[in-house]
This record gives sequence, structure tokens and C-alpha cells, in this order.
Amino acid sequence: MESYSAQPLQLNEIAEVIALDVEAIPRVNIERRFQEPEDILKICSALITFSGEEVKDTVTIQLAHFSVKEYLVSDRIRHGKAKAYSCQETEANFLLANDCIAYLLQFDELDSVTYSTYSEFPLSSYAALYWFQHVRIVEKNSSAATNLLTIEFLLTRCNALLNRIRLHDPDGDWAPMFREDMESVKNVLPPLYYASLLGLPQSVRMLLDKGEDINARAGYYGNALQAASSRNHGEIVQILLDNGVDVNTESGFYGNALQAASCGGHDRLVQMLLDNGADVNANGGYFRNALLAASRWGHDRVVETLLRKGACVSAQTGEYDNAL
Repeated sequence: MESYSAQPLQLNEIAEVIALDVEAIPRVNIERRFQEPEDILKICSALITFSGEEVKDTVTIQLAHFSVKEYLVSDRIRHGKAKAYSCQETEANFLLANDCIAYLLQFDELDSVTYSTYSEFPLSSYAALYWFQHVRIVEKNSSAATNLLTIEFLLTRCNALLNRIRLHDPDGDWAPMFREDMESVKNVLPPLYYASLLGLPQSVRMLLDKGEDINARAGYYGNALQAASSRNHGEIVQILLDNGVDVNTESGFYGNALQAASCGGHDRLVQMLLDNGADVNANGGYFRNALLAASRWGHDRVVETLLRKGACVSAQTGEYDNAL
């Protein structure tokens, strides 16, 4: 776990993994927990160490030496007697992804998340913040994504997803870590929107196969296409375009996907959207049009692309009046 975690893990977070079994019901059984988290150090004494002078739940765990990870991820362990302990990127992230999602799925009642959740369930913060990063790596490198718990999490367990948003809202990184007000998160956004926002192409395909509305309006970015365009998820943008998404839907912060991609300087996506019928002079959103958005942030390559496609250089609109 430590070899491929998204951030250094604390002792109580690593010890909590022992309570997880993604194939069991319940998947998280607190009776399986170590009585003392420090026991993990005894079991793995030759492999891990901790930072700080005292052994406490909150100390950070690290591999004892860089050579430990080098050996665990090497080809020689894969073909030797210790191959059962081999730790490869895709397989490790598959386990981490399912562990994180299984951990979050336990919060399937509306009132099962409170301020005390972080202390009572030590892995909750990590799982809420990083589950999709592990899923993204698996989806990028393997077809094993079909065996992840992602679709169950996104599609069939609304309370668990809502509680995950209360722990951390992916639709706005500025949001507080914990949202106590149920009214502010009670309307869970469409699963396709979340999958597009978080960069999960295989999940997007599976959700579309299940009949999810490709043009559903929701969230800060207004729709799945604008969310993917803003975050520069090119593969997802192409999937949505191939499945007939309305490229000129007006909604969300940027008004349309072209403005979102232009604001971020994503020149390849800008070209892709234009080639698929995006209106280069569409009016709306925060910057009013794509040319103003690209000009505001100095994205010269995007400006050149928009001008070649007929962007009106003299259009007067928005906070800056015109692109120049």
C-alpha cells in the first residue's frame, strides 16, 4: 500500500486496512481491527519504519529503505520465490481503488458521516480524497477496471456517494473538507458527470452503456462535456463526442465546453471541439466567449486556433469588453 499510495500514510490508516475485505459482507468489519495499530510495525518490522520519536497513531509510515520498494516492484521478485509479494503499479492501484471504494460504501446511511468520522474511521479522509486517482491509473493501464467497485459506487449507492461528497466534494476543490449541511449536497450529481470530471474513461463508457443521459445538466461545469473539457480529459471528450453529446449545450460556469477548454489552454481539445461543430463565437459563461477566455490567460496557441476558425476579434462583451 505504501509503495503506491497517493500520499504518505499514517500508522492508523495502514492498520485500518486489516479490517477491509472487499469480497465480504460487510466489507469493513471493525472487529478485525488490530487492538493496537502499532502491531503493524511488528508484522512488517523489516520493511517499514516511522517518522518521529514516538510510535503514535498519527505518525507517518514509510518504507525502511528505498531498496525495499525497488525490490518489491522489480522484475526479479516477479520471477523468484517471493513472487507472491510482488507489487506492480496497476495491480497495487487496483487493490487500493477497491479498498477505498469499499471503505466509502460502508457509509450508506444519510447520518453515517459526522465530524467524528475522521477519528473513528481513520481511512475515511484518504479514501474520499484519492479513490478516483487509483481508479484512473487502473483504467488507463488495464481492462481490469470492469472488476472495480466504481460503478456500484457511482450508480447504485446514492447515500454512500452523497456521504463521500460530504467528506470531500470533487465538483469544487475549494469546498471545505466536511460539509455538515445536508441541504447543500442532497442532490447527488449524475454519475456520468462525476466520471467525466474525475477522468475515468472506462467508467464513462460503462455508464453510457447503462443509458445515462449524456446531455444532463448539473454541477459547477454544467454538464459532463464541459467538466471533461475543463479538466483536460481528452479521451473522455472524444468518447462523449462519439456518442452524440451536444457540443454547444449552454450551461455551467464557462457557458460551453469550448470556452472551458480555451480558458485552460487545452489547444488539442479546442481543435477537437471545433472539428465536431463547436460554435467558435458562442456567447455566454463567465468570459462571454472562447476568444476572451483564451486571451485573458495568454493562451496564444488557442487564440490562433480560434482566429483560424473565424472567431470575431472585435466582439465587445464581458468584463474585458473585447479580446484585445
